[in-house]
Amino acid sequence: MKDERLTCVACHNPHQPLNRDLVTYDKKCLSCHSSGDLSMTHPAMACSKATSKCVSCHMQKVTIATIHGDFTNHFIRIAREGEPLPG
Repeated sequence: MKDERLTCVACHNPHQPLNRDLVTYDKKCLSCHSSGDLSMTHPAMACSKATSKCVSCHMQKVTIATIHGDFTNHFIRIAREGEPLPG
């Protein structure tokens, strides 16, 4: 199910350079995922593994040979070891 709140500008300010410090995105993640309200407005509790650098696990980097670099996969999910990337 698509969440209309998850647009590019929910996390990125188009009027500022891209922020590459992963910790700065934590506040945005935890604004929905730290509440005890498990409804459509707050779909899940915060991660039980960590409360810092959320995107390092939930938006893993993918190496793309054709662009000769890494890309942050924006399919936000619980990524499990060895699980294939979403297509």
